[in-house]
Amino acid sequence: MWPSSKHALVAALLSLAAVSALSTGPAIAKETVALTFGWPSGLQGEVAFTARTSKTQNGVSQDISMAGRYDFTTSKAADGLLIEFDNVETEVENSGSGPQAMVQKYMAKAASMPPSYVVNHNGEFIRAEGLEEFRNNILEGMEDAFAGIPAETRQQVIQAMSAIFTKEQVEAGLISEWNAAVGTWINAEMDEGDVYELTYSQAIPAFGNMEVPMRSTFQFVQRVPCNGDKSGKDCVELEMRTFIDPEGLAAAVEAFVAKLPGDQPAPRIEELRQETVVRLISEPGTLLPHLLETSTRSATTVSVGDQSQSSSQIEEKRFVYTY
Repeated sequence: MWPSSKHALVAALLSLAAVSALSTGPAIAKETVALTFGWPSGLQGEVAFTARTSKTQNGVSQDISMAGRYDFTTSKAADGLLIEFDNVETEVENSGSGPQAMVQKYMAKAASMPPSYVVNHNGEFIRAEGLEEFRNNILEGMEDAFAGIPAETRQQVIQAMSAIFTKEQVEAGLISEWNAAVGTWINAEMDEGDVYELTYSQAIPAFGNMEVPMRSTFQFVQRVPCNGDKSGKDCVELEMRTFIDPEGLAAAVEAFVAKLPGDQPAPRIEELRQETVVRLISEPGTLLPHLLETSTRSATTVSVGDQSQSSSQIEEKRFVYTY
């Protein structure tokens, strides 16, 4: 995903040039849909979510899954719309054990308690609210959460997670989630079935804000019911696929690792692939989402000296919205 300030560029490109192949059959009239932001103040919604991560490293597999729900409300802010979250409930299941499993479980729970944020009247993400308090709550709970592992390992885990849960990282995650459900699509005009493409660069906070080349495709798939068990076609199904340039990402990772303390030999990235697919069911006149599904697949091979390690991961999330 990219920062919401770029959504106007996306909308302009989507309205200008489709990259789908020309049909060789009879011309068929296509619907053109215009997507508009229109979240009202005073909106009350409930979200049920599930998330699953399946990781395989050197032939050993581990799964972690989470399910829960939360409420959200909107209210007027001086510079836009405040979106607040409450009544968060989560359950985490983890098939692994040891420090790595404990870290994944803790991160899953932490990620399910987002701070509030403000979007402007056009739907662009402006800022997070209470970000410092949110981060402090995460960091303060680490000592107790990892009390069952050796002190030296515990300290290494806490240092690593402190580096992950920076304010920049947390805010980047909030922006990414908002853009997947709403921000990316604002003011876009798309013909049904056509595929649109955009290439751009994105700063990766986890790796020193190094710019990495990206490519995304977009599609208005079809008209659908807003809810799967109801009739009518008041909503639209949208799809986005995002690919990270493997060489650019590998360079960012290697540069970041080279700056870490220690005298160990620097790793070499032999393979690094990542693809994200977003499927969204939304109201075109307001961009109120009803269903959001994301799937990220990645594969990595890293060599240090004459040894190498390979891993792959699938992360799937599903959000169902009720108003």
